[in-house]
Amino acid sequence: MNILLINDSPTINNIIQNCLDGNTINTTSNGNIDIPSNTDLIIFNIQLVTNNILNSRIPSIILSSGGDEIRRLELLKMSTNKMQYVVKPFNCEDLNGKVSMVIN
Repeated sequence: MNILLINDSPTINNIIQNCLDGNTINTTSNGNIDIPSNTDLIIFNIQLVTNNILNSRIPSIILSSGGDEIRRLELLKMSTNKMQYVVKPFNCEDLNGKVSMVIN
């Protein structure tokens, strides 16, 4: 699976790469990039969301902190794609479960 990871924390990026080992993960800290056509899943920091992510038809997972609840719910309502979220800190089982939910 080809995953676009939009996040600005190297620590979180390493955790996600370890959790999703075996997948191709392209990482950027810029939410304004053009989404590659071969992207199967987008994982993004809630602070870096852009309209191109929300308007894509690509399944997505929001990375958020516990205090982002209102913003997270707004994004879930606005999104045109399959979207889930994980709250930091998270574990691999949580992340993999959310991936399975949006991909299937």
